[in-house]
Amino acid sequence: MLSAALVVKTPYSAPTGVTLSSSTLALTTGGNRTLTATIAPSTAQQQVNWKTGDAATATVDTNGKVIAVKAGTVTITAESKTDTSKKATCTVTITDPAGGG
Repeated sequence: MLSAALVVKTPYSAPTGVTLSSSTLALTTGGNRTLTATIAPSTAQQQVNWKTGDAATATVDTNGKVIAVKAGTVTITAESKTDTSKKATCTVTITDPAGGG
């Protein structure tokens, strides 16, 4: 028979927010840049899901590498895997290279 309460401790704190290394990016078609996501507090699990608002304009991989596909504007989102309501966005503006086309 158990007489004391059972306390379960997890190694991580609950996430309170997500920030990105940049809130805006300017790229040319074919260019790329890697975004870094940080989850607060530092004791929270630092894993995020990356999403693109339009894969025809820019893609993003599981490491936050954004690749510009065509000219336009797209929003890249990083959300905490632990609490998907905690997220941050980056607006990416893509232009065609000068003299290209």
